[in-house]
Amino acid sequence: APRAGRIGRTSLQRVTVAYSTTVSSAQVCQQTVASVLPVLIADGLQSGLAEVRNISVLTIRDLIKPAPGAVSTTVSNTALIRPYLVDMLCSLLETLSGYEPPDLNYISLKLQQQDAQERLDQARIAASRATPMLEIVDVCVAEHLSGGDEQALIGELVPRLLELAKRGLGVSTKAGVCQVLTALVESRAQHVQPFSGKIMGVLVNCMSGEANKTVSRCYCGTLGAVVRIAKESSVENLIAKLQEWYFDKDSKCVQ
Repeated sequence: APRAGRIGRTSLQRVTVAYSTTVSSAQVCQQTVASVLPVLIADGLQSGLAEVRNISVLTIRDLIKPAPGAVSTTVSNTALIRPYLVDMLCSLLETLSGYEPPDLNYISLKLQQQDAQERLDQARIAASRATPMLEIVDVCVAEHLSGGDEQALIGELVPRLLELAKRGLGVSTKAGVCQVLTALVESRAQHVQPFSGKIMGVLVNCMSGEANKTVSRCYCGTLGAVVRIAKESSVENLIAKLQEWYFDKDSKCVQ
């Protein structure tokens, strides 16, 4: 029975991808994606069952990155994906930490030697970068954000990423958010620049409350990228905040 279930799910995945990418009717492509993709994002990626999350991720990957020759000539893949792009990116980043064995967080916290904890967390982040979730995220940022409403999409995406940075629970999720923000800065500086001050403010606040050194380094790396495109006044505010934070911590150590 389990084997039959897996075959059924795989068949459904193939049919879904076929009707979203290979049929000649643009209407059928749009209807299929509109029916399936929101369910995969809202329910599949957030499922408590690992097998459901896996099949959802793989189906989304095939929908946003169809095989050569499988893209419909009547409707662009990007046009189908864009209405769901922001929700999809944020859900995928949240899912990253769910792919890790639950014991990893406990082990990381219990390690007595800081260098051992950092090596473990660095390995966790490196492993997350090889997952299908970040593969999808990379494709979406590189290919599906471009277009006439790019500024609007980034204006919706950046606040969602910052909220995820503030409330994200896993090392991989936080590192993934930093990776996406850095990629946006490097590839779409003019669209991200209006949000640079807010990004820096949120990252500094996240750093001040972050106990994990590896995640703090990720925040620092993203801050360094954002500083290059930020207004001078925003950079001055950042420096003042860092100085205040540094001296406040120093005074507490003295006490």
